[in-house]
Amino acid sequence: MAAHTSGPNGLVPIHIAVRDPAQMEELDPRANDYVRGLFAASAKYAGISWAKHGAEPRWLDMDTSTCAVAINPSHFSGNGADEFDRFLSGAASRGEPALIIATMGTADNDDVPVRSVFGPPGGRVDFRNFTGAVVGKRLLAGAEVSLVPGLDRVDHDLGLRLRNRPSSVPWWAMTLQASTVAGSRGTMVREPEGELAPILVDSLGEPVVARWTSPDGQQIWYIIPDGVDWNQIVDWLVQRSLPEHVPAALRRVRSRHHLDPALETPAETQARSALEELERRYLEDKARLKDDLEQARQEAEPVRNGLLYGSGSELEDAVAVVLRAAGFAVTDLDEELGDTLSADLLAVLNGATCLVEVKAAAGAPGE
Repeated sequence: MAAHTSGPNGLVPIHIAVRDPAQMEELDPRANDYVRGLFAASAKYAGISWAKHGAEPRWLDMDTSTCAVAINPSHFSGNGADEFDRFLSGAASRGEPALIIATMGTADNDDVPVRSVFGPPGGRVDFRNFTGAVVGKRLLAGAEVSLVPGLDRVDHDLGLRLRNRPSSVPWWAMTLQASTVAGSRGTMVREPEGELAPILVDSLGEPVVARWTSPDGQQIWYIIPDGVDWNQIVDWLVQRSLPEHVPAALRRVRSRHHLDPALETPAETQARSALEELERRYLEDKARLKDDLEQARQEAEPVRNGLLYGSGSELEDAVAVVLRAAGFAVTDLDEELGDTLSADLLAVLNGATCLVEVKAAAGAPGE
């Protein structure tokens, strides 16, 4: 396990339990599923601008005892368990909570042609040294999520960043479940420890992003869905989460991304507060405008599709909606008089009256 002995460099060390993607050789087309899985796991972190966000990665086979955060740590011996234990031991020796990011599920499961008869794919996050696990059930496409009221600014900021993900990526509804241990005397059920606090919830109130805290407060897990922008997450860790949960980690490396508010001048405090408020409003406005756009599209799609692809009554209804939006008073003659021989709609505007016959045409529109 490689050691880091240099002095403070301004970058917060973060452990990720995969191989360094920059060191991965080109994938052999004949590689088995296990090797392909290793490549896929590393590739998720290939595009992170670590130094830009004030962090440096510590991959597998690198020392993790000084790391401030662990991302998707591994419980498996020979594949990250030692690094995870050193990370936890290092945090405990400094009297700091261990801050952990874990992803729920696998976003690219839709690429797998095999489907289970037991339902959509789920996910699971197991804790280290504590009983219980968070189990996820993948939600269907189009699931709506919302922020939990009353969040602190750290969790609120994370919720906004994740709520603004592309609509095509999936969510998982999470529940805190007991652990089962099989032994010579049968199966023993151990109730889950700690507290799962929701940050984002689905329409039924089930968490899709949550924070789990151990009973002694020494482990803080943020459980987020797979398929995130990791640059956003690393930026949130350095700018928001670490200053709140592990501020000493930033001081140790002399991070330029954080200054203890107690050491700021009044002008610095005022400017920083204004910037944070601006960023908060931006994220809230972006989320609101995305909702407005989605609602507007849902209202427009039936009309647009009716005009482009409809025929018969569907096309007539779409034309009537457009005429009314333009200010015409429109009467559906088929409804008023029964099937007419010619016109379908009667349109009136400023005393002028016209009959409209609606017909669908195949192919490109004429001149």
